[in-house]
Amino acid sequence: MRTRARIASTFAAVAASALLMTGCGGGSDDDGGNSEPEPTASGSPEASPDAAGGEVDLDALQGGWITVAEADKPVILGVFEESITVSAETACTGTIDADASPMTMSLVCEGDGTEFTKGTVTGLTDGELTIEWASGEEYAFGRPPEIAETPELPDGFPSELPTELPDLPDTAS
Repeated sequence: MRTRARIASTFAAVAASALLMTGCGGGSDDDGGNSEPEPTASGSPEASPDAAGGEVDLDALQGGWITVAEADKPVILGVFEESITVSAETACTGTIDADASPMTMSLVCEGDGTEFTKGTVTGLTDGELTIEWASGEEYAFGRPPEIAETPELPDGFPSELPTELPDLPDTAS
C-alpha cells in the first residue's frame, strides 16, 4: 500500500511540476522566461554522453520524467519497474523491453492516441533521457524539480483506508 502511495505522490508531484512549468512566464529577472528552448544534450557542446540507447540501464529510468522543451504541451513519463505511463493530450500505459538493445517501449493509448504507442530509448546524457517515438519525433525528458516538503494532512483526516466495506443494496428487479 505504501509503495502505491509513494508512486501516486511521485506522479502527483510530476503533474504539479508540469503545471508550474507551463504557467511560468518571462516576468522574473532570471533566464526562466527565455522563450527559446534550452538546447538538448545532443546539441550541447559541453554534454558528455553517459549512455547511448543500447547502454541505458532500466534502473536509471525509474521514476518521473517531464519534457524539457515542450512547455506548451508537456509530456509526463513515469517508469516503475518495467511498466511505463505517458500522460500528454491522451494517457498511455505499457511495458518496457529492458532486454532489447536499444531499450524499447510498447504502449496502448486511450481513444485515438497513437503518437506514443512505440518508443525507443536513444540515450541518457547528463540526466536527460531521449526517446524516439514511432512517429519519428524525438522527445527529451528531464527529472521534475524537487518538492521541498509534502504538506501535512488536515486534522481529522483519516490516515487509514477502511478495511471493511458495507454491503451494496440489492438492485436486482
